[in-house]
Amino acid sequence: MRKQTKLEKRRKTILGTVLGLGAIALLTTATATYIISVSNTTQNPNVGVTVDTVSGDFVELTMASGTGLAITLSETGATIDEDTHAVGWDGTNTGNLKITLPTLTINYGSGYLTDDENDLRLVFSLGYADGANAANLVASDGNKLGSKRSSETATQDGKWTYVDLATTTQDLTPAGTATNGTYTVTVQNQEVSFKWGTFFGGSSPATFYNDLYYKADDSGSALDGEATDSREALTVTAAQNIAAEMDAMYKALNGEDLVLTVKVEKYGAGA
Repeated sequence: MRKQTKLEKRRKTILGTVLGLGAIALLTTATATYIISVSNTTQNPNVGVTVDTVSGDFVELTMASGTGLAITLSETGATIDEDTHAVGWDGTNTGNLKITLPTLTINYGSGYLTDDENDLRLVFSLGYADGANAANLVASDGNKLGSKRSSETATQDGKWTYVDLATTTQDLTPAGTATNGTYTVTVQNQEVSFKWGTFFGGSSPATFYNDLYYKADDSGSALDGEATDSREALTVTAAQNIAAEMDAMYKALNGEDLVLTVKVEKYGAGA
């Protein structure tokens, strides 16, 4: 028999190793197949089931999609004569400080309201957390009138507001009957009104400025005929400051969105 060379021995060794690995691979595959086969065996154990009691203590508020939710910041009262007042208004651009919300639907469980102790209401707010509604805030450097505007009215972290909410709550009539343990209240044409904010002392801008300044005649008397004890004659500087404040409001709010938060809550003795 011919003697094998070292190279031939090495080839056989490599081949044996490859075949050995192949055997291991096949064995592993066969074992895995066997395990899968066992895991698919059908069993019929007895399983005990416990179901918790459903309390029905839930509430959900949804709002339909809608458009045209906008307010117009302008004077809403009678015409103010610009010839006699520091700030006049001709009445051609009437403000609309209210919106009508799309349909609101409130679903709540049978355990949400306690018998005759709770009622439902909607709560409206303009929140300022995490920078929301920042355009509606006026910092101290936006006050061009100095001490004529009290810093004590700057209630939002030392800032004034251009507009605030006039409508903050709306009481609702609870649903009379439930369907599958759920009561439903539908609110249509819910109106939300706004008002001028703390930057104008809660008055309209024209009223606010006219309560501070009067337009004078050559003798220094007020052209509107009202007393001047608590007011000052309008100067060029004062007029420029008023114009600057109104221009700043326009730039801050025109075309911007305000975030109105609507939530439903229970109130009363059992709330």
